[in-house]
Amino acid sequence: MKLQEFQAMSLEEQLTQMYDSLTLIKNPYDVFGDLSSRKQLGIVYKNIVRYTHPDIAVASDEIEKLMNDSTVLLNMLKTTAENQLQAKCYGKFNNNPGIYLGTYNTLHVLYEDEIAISYLATDENTNPVVVRVAHNKDANEFMENEAFIIKQINQRPNFDKVAPFFPLLVKSGMHDDLCVTVLSYPAEFVSPEELVPLSKVMAATDNHIGDKHMAWIWRKILFAMDYMHYHGMVHAGLTPNSILITANNSDKHGVVLSNFGYTSNAQSPVTAMSESWESVYPDSLVNPYPGLLPENELPTPQLDIYMAARTMFLINQDMHPALSRYFNWLTAANPLARPKKISLLMDTFDNIIFGELGWKREFVKLPYIDNSMSFDWSIFR
Repeated sequence: MKLQEFQAMSLEEQLTQMYDSLTLIKNPYDVFGDLSSRKQLGIVYKNIVRYTHPDIAVASDEIEKLMNDSTVLLNMLKTTAENQLQAKCYGKFNNNPGIYLGTYNTLHVLYEDEIAISYLATDENTNPVVVRVAHNKDANEFMENEAFIIKQINQRPNFDKVAPFFPLLVKSGMHDDLCVTVLSYPAEFVSPEELVPLSKVMAATDNHIGDKHMAWIWRKILFAMDYMHYHGMVHAGLTPNSILITANNSDKHGVVLSNFGYTSNAQSPVTAMSESWESVYPDSLVNPYPGLLPENELPTPQLDIYMAARTMFLINQDMHPALSRYFNWLTAANPLARPKKISLLMDTFDNIIFGELGWKREFVKLPYIDNSMSFDWSIFR
């Protein structure tokens, strides 16, 4: 976007875009860009605040509220930027450099899930990484569990065979009382800047991703789940926010699991659920199937299979009847009727898509999905 295009918008359109972006931003660098002094900060701030200042005459209470709320958020970011400039850590996540996290330059928000915001960042050697920051102190426990689980996954035998489906734990620690993890990905399979959660794919495709797109995503999810289940781990949170794909790279077609905060060793019942994606969980977690006790819905492989299958229904709401029958089988109301072995799921699925449907083993490219920040703050600099 160019400044002239922004100025051509109505005042309400300008404020709505700015406010929506400001509610997501945690790092002032995303708004003010490269700065070396408070004087530079003041210049950029003035360029922005003249569009949000509540003293400007407005036509409605709604617009005045947008102005007030946007200015409050902008001033909070400005104060944070001033403090960071004084501490010489502006634009970076710092936590006792050399002891815990070191220093990373955050570029922009990549995606957000139930427990953390994920930023695209670069390390000291300019290598791309993902920095995940807990939403609040209540999420720290989930983030600590995530770091532990990812480390366990990385250290299991034959991890190299499934490396494309999982992040690598670089470091974890604390920043401003919030748990932070730094993750990397094997460059030959995944480019972090291209990672998109399926929730964003749903929005971009109006919940109609198409059968062939869904098929290659599903087959890779099966490989990832099989590895976790073999090593005694159950993800227990496979929502559309927890499955990432490289949507804009037709060569890699990467699928990566994320958000391991709910992951368990299958020895204790499910104690936390994503409120945003309650529809993905089995009803039997809340309303047990007749004759079964609630504790029968432990985080078992069937739970992961159920949740992943429900996610496929959400992203592809007009799937072929043969595929619909397959996923209905995986989401049976009775937990005991759901299949347990991934190998059976894979064989059955391949028989459907390559046999019954007669597909060839090929991939097709998804429509382009914008994974950058929704508002371009650089127009004010």
